[in-house]
Amino acid sequence: MLGVAEGAREDSASWRQFLRYLRERGLERIRLVVSDKSLGLLEA
Repeated sequence: MLGVAEGAREDSASWRQFLRYLRERGLERIRLVVSDKSLGLLEA
């Protein structure tokens, strides 16, 4: 499954929202994340 999002911020709240979006689409487990910056990802 692939998800793409554009946003002004890459803080933990934005990452949580994106991960929630993926779960709502049926994603059960994340295996790989590709990002130009991952600010806030680990905290999310």
